[in-house]
Amino acid sequence: MRIYMLTILLLLAAGSCLALDSSELLFHLSFEGQVRPELARGSGELSALPDLLAERLVEGIIGQGYAFAGKGSTLTYFSGEQGA
Repeated sequence: MRIYMLTILLLLAAGSCLALDSSELLFHLSFEGQVRPELARGSGELSALPDLLAERLVEGIIGQGYAFAGKGSTLTYFSGEQGA
């Protein structure tokens, strides 16, 4: 009886697990030598370049990262189909 109940619970849990599809992904940014997104719904263009961009792209443990620190480090992107 316990195995039967456990099997039913596992089937119910497996039925509710969903995977993310690339059509559902809105924005992916990796910081590998640039700050342009690899995938974006809409334009994905920067609204303004951050201050000292080359110095903010730093080596991390796995790949590169972006050093957010201080004024002018915020990344702001246009979004939407028209880039607004």
